[in-house]
Amino acid sequence: MKTGKYRYQGTGDIRTWYPLDIARNKRDKIFFLFLKNKWVRIGFTVENSEAIEKYFKEKGLLSYQ
Repeated sequence: MKTGKYRYQGTGDIRTWYPLDIARNKRDKIFFLFLKNKWVRIGFTVENSEAIEKYFKEKGLLSYQ
């Protein structure tokens, strides 16, 4: 899977949608949401990746692929 680091908005592979984020290339991680019963996924970044990673782990929503 391509990282999407320089994809500021839109899709690069038809399957992954990236919301507008002009700072994406400066972020340390990209998260991907896999939608239940859908073939599309959403790639997004956050300012504090450690906090969101901790939250996802606590909720049992984090999977490393």
